[in-house]
Amino acid sequence: MKRFGDEEIKAVTEVLRSERLSGFYKNFLGGEKVQEYEEAFARYHNVRFAVSTSSGTSALHTALLALGVRRGNLAIVPPLTFVSTVTSVLMCGAKPIFCDINPQTYNLDPSLYDGPRDVKVILPVHLLGTPCNMKAVLDLAEDLGAYVLEDCAQAIGAKYNEKLVGTFGDMAIFSTVHTKVISTGEGGMVLTDNDELASRCRQIRNHGEYYGQGKVGWTPNLLGCNYRITEIQAAIGIEQLKKLDFFLKLQKENANWIVENLPEGITPPYIPREAEPIYYIIGCLYDEHKVGKTRDEVIKALTDKGVNKNVAGNTVSKGYTQPLYKLPIFQKYARSCPNAEELCQKSFWLDIHRWCSLDEVKEKMQAIREVTKRVVQLP
Repeated sequence: MKRFGDEEIKAVTEVLRSERLSGFYKNFLGGEKVQEYEEAFARYHNVRFAVSTSSGTSALHTALLALGVRRGNLAIVPPLTFVSTVTSVLMCGAKPIFCDINPQTYNLDPSLYDGPRDVKVILPVHLLGTPCNMKAVLDLAEDLGAYVLEDCAQAIGAKYNEKLVGTFGDMAIFSTVHTKVISTGEGGMVLTDNDELASRCRQIRNHGEYYGQGKVGWTPNLLGCNYRITEIQAAIGIEQLKKLDFFLKLQKENANWIVENLPEGITPPYIPREAEPIYYIIGCLYDEHKVGKTRDEVIKALTDKGVNKNVAGNTVSKGYTQPLYKLPIFQKYARSCPNAEELCQKSFWLDIHRWCSLDEVKEKMQAIREVTKRVVQLP
């Protein structure tokens, strides 16, 4: 199926014909499409404010700055996540404190935190579309007196205790880069119920500019950036958001079929009873002894068969191959996270189920079974 159709083409064409590709030059809040997109995003999540940004990374940076995260502050982060979760902390001059993961959910495990107590913010990541244990996160935040900034870049539409992720903490961020469930090409979003935090985000994403009492100016001592999106991106986002529930329904149905038909040696992800994942990526565990081949051998064979194309919706990989603190830029912040290190040795990620039919999924799974020597004709 097509991710982008006539609706997106029509929306982009209308913006081009209007010759108003950005409205920020005349309106602090952006153009009509930007405002409409933000309102729709906030409404979907039943929160008061959504502030669009140029990427998920800029959303993280914007939200952290809005929370007042500055040089010397401490931020609790997981060791397994996309690099921007932690680089955004460094961009504020703050220090990341790595906390190990739950070996079953792969998400940050607050019960394992044993670091400093003067923490400014906790960044739980809903990795691969599976919600983090938000009760435990919020309990730790209360104990430490810290803010909570949810990283929902991979988890739009996922639920914890029947409530959408991104609605638990003080703030949350989302990504709409090309690889995500819905996309504006590049793009991000910040959510919050706090009007002051929302106002700061709007200022930060727009050069530190503010609008109040009929006057435009700049906020003293507030470092601003150009993290704005265009009317074209917003127009695409409006149409993509309308399709989100359909995309998620198809994605989860395909993923559930895969989980039920995995070959021996590939174990499906553990899902806590309070979590409703979206299966952005199906994070499995790989047992080399049961499969009889290494992960590299299987991935190469699937690449040769065209199942693994290294593009969104057609990827088989080892996932994150090392905790982030192994990277040179983070090494001085390294803390022992044995669960994360062990997971890197046996993770096997499947992204073969998005934006496609069940028949296409079955073809890919048949190839996986053949490669792993489990030649069975699936129903």
